[in-house]
Amino acid sequence: MKSAVYHLGEWEVKPLLEVQATPRSLVELPQKPGMYALYDSSASILYVGQATRLRAEITQALNRRTNFPVRSGPRLAKKNRPRYKDITTRISAYEVQSPRLRLNLEALLLRLFPNQSHNNKLGTF
Repeated sequence: MKSAVYHLGEWEVKPLLEVQATPRSLVELPQKPGMYALYDSSASILYVGQATRLRAEITQALNRRTNFPVRSGPRLAKKNRPRYKDITTRISAYEVQSPRLRLNLEALLLRLFPNQSHNNKLGTF
């Protein structure tokens, strides 16, 4: 309890983008620590992550390939692993200064959305 009260001032979450359309340019996002979530067109969470520099990490996450195969387009028989930027339509980003809080929020979100999230870290928490 003493530790929780001591760290109470660190636990601030400032919304930067809340389930908004993915911007073409992420320059307006700050290079501050925080959390983010990527959504597909049906508003299902594709990816949840934490970052020490939000803009750089979100840019890297959007350029990663998915961990799951997707069938799309005229060739439905063929599965491919698209980049997150090709299937992400919405994004949320929050500034979170506390590293402890970022870790705990990421773990909580991965547990809340286990069937929707395709993160590699899903089984490690």
